[in-house]
Formats: sequence, C-alpha cells, structure tokens
Amino acid sequence: MHKLSRPSIIELTAAHVRQGLQEGRWDECLPGVRKLASDLDVSHDTVRAALKLLEAEGLLSAPCGAGQGRRLTARGKKSSSAVRRSLRVGLLQPHRRGAGSAVSRELLLELLISIEHSGHECFIASQSSEELADDPRRLSRLVRESPADAWVAYAASQKMLEWFVKKQIPVIAIGGHSQNVPVACTRSDNSQALLEVMQLLVRLNHRRIVLICPRFWREPDLHPAARVFIEAMSAHQLHASSYNLPEWEETPEGIQVLLKSLFQATPPTALLVFEPAVAVAALLFLSQRGLSVPKDVSLVCLSFDPVFHQLKPAISHVEWDGEPHIRRVTRWVSDLAKGTADRETKTIHAIFVRGGTVSEARRA
Repeated sequence: MHKLSRPSIIELTAAHVRQGLQEGRWDECLPGVRKLASDLDVSHDTVRAALKLLEAEGLLSAPCGAGQGRRLTARGKKSSSAVRRSLRVGLLQPHRRGAGSAVSRELLLELLISIEHSGHECFIASQSSEELADDPRRLSRLVRESPADAWVAYAASQKMLEWFVKKQIPVIAIGGHSQNVPVACTRSDNSQALLEVMQLLVRLNHRRIVLICPRFWREPDLHPAARVFIEAMSAHQLHASSYNLPEWEETPEGIQVLLKSLFQATPPTALLVFEPAVAVAALLFLSQRGLSVPKDVSLVCLSFDPVFHQLKPAISHVEWDGEPHIRRVTRWVSDLAKGTADRETKTIHAIFVRGGTVSEARRA
C-alpha cells in the first residue's frame, strides 16, 4: 500500500493565498509577510517561500514597498473572481500559536483552506483553549471580539463545549471531551490501537506501564482511551493505580517533576504518552539518566509527528488520516449555511505503527 502523500506546509500556505486570489480577497496588494504569517500561524520563512511559488506561477510580482505585501499581476487579478461567503467560521486551536504537534497545525491549516475553498470565510482565533484556561469569561470575550457564525473547537474541554451550547452558538468539535455534550463531532478513536499496544507490551513482559495523558482524559469522566488502558491492565491481572495513570501539571516543568517521581523508586518499564512533545521530553530525560529506549524503557506515543520517522530508532506511535476530519467539518459548515447541520459524531479509527522503541521488558 502506498503511503499517503502529505503536502508541505509551504504548499498549503501557497494554496491558501492562491484561493484568496481566486475569491477576490485582495485588489492590488497582499498583506505583508508578518500579517500573513500571524493569520496562518506559520513562520515568516514559510510565507516567503509560498509567495515565491506564486511569483513563479505569475500571480504575484515584487513587494509594494519595504514591509509591504506583493502586488497582484494582471494574471493574478484576472484569476480573481469575488465569491460571496455564506458564513464566517472561527477555529479554536488547543495550544498557543507555534505550540502543539506539526500534524495538528497542518490539520488546522488544511481545514482553513478547505472551508474557504467551499465559499466561506475562516480564521484562527487569536487565543487558544490553553490560553483561555477553561475560563468562560475569557471565552466569552474572545467570541465577542471575534465575530463568527460558527466555531470549530479542536481538542476542547467539556466545559468549553458546554459554553457554546448554552450560548446557542453553532460549534463542531474535533476530538476533545465531547462525549456528553450535544454537539457535532469528528473524533479519532485510538481505543483499538491502544489495546493492540497494551497486548504487545504485556506479551513482552511489561508490568509497570504508565500512561501520561492530559487531564481531560481523567476528569470529569474517564476518556474512552483511558478506560481501555485500565481495562487492559485489569484483564492481565495488573492493578491500575495513580502510579499507572498519574496526575501532573501540563507544563514543561510539570513533565520533568512527574518523570523524576516515576523513576525515583520503581521505574516504569514502559511509557505511553499522549503528545509528541512529551515523547521528546521523555527521551531527553532518560538520556540524561543514562537510560536508553527501548533497552531500559519502551516508549509509545499515542499521536504522531513526522519527525518520528527521522529519529533512530523511530518512535512507535498511533496515527490516523486527517482528511476525513477535514471533509466532515467542511460539510458541516456547508450544511449549517443551508440550515441542515447535524449533531452526529463521526469516528475515524487510528492504527498502531510499531517503530523501534518497543522491546521486551528488562528483567529486574
């Protein structure tokens, strides 16, 4: 089976600007590099490279002046055909700009392009869920200052989703804690992949297995994946306690405190982590302690980052196809514009990709 071909972040940025030209978003000049980079949550270098691609296509010419945007060429203006946008859609991302995994950032950018391609206006909110800190007053202020007809909430908490429902603001969730909230949702189900991971680890004689996951996996109700983890432990006569599913402060300092605590007395033989950033932090921590993966500790990340394939050994991980999420959200926005939006949940099943960071547990 051929691997999915993923467009680069530069190509995605160029596609967004190209779509804007086709929709007549700009008359003579584009916004400057800084403004485009901020709007799309990408680097200045990415924007510059994307604009060079469009210059090569003959759509743009030299910048209007120092610090200014590039001019539209005659061809660029000719391709411009103003399209009336039905809805204005806001994207609420989980982490502050520049943070989070590369896959999450690319998914948001592809989603933004897809929504605009379908004839609607779309923007990324100036603050993330992380920065809003589950505070309804902050969320209310953000929504008030960023008028939108509908919102897409990526990995949002139950509390934030409930706020949208209470205010009767149309919202669709991508993942997050939406199980008990009456909202449209598209989610990746990694339960089967996690069960496969647990069966492999037990078969390799792992008994001290720790799942480092975000708070919303533990409270107010157990996330389905966390429930699978606990049930898998129980099925193999392994008692799951706060050691196996620990609480921790979700900051760079917090993960260091947790890892020091875990490896102080009875170190785990296997770590399951939710985010790529935590996987990298764990690798660095173990290296500083003179421990290696997978000889001393097996490591599995329950999400994916392209950098995993560049590491030696490649990190074992769980991944899923983002395209169905994009199609689902884009269709929901279009249906909302027609007055026929639903509240259904679409599930995309993830797969386990075994890299080189899992091996038999080291005997004590």
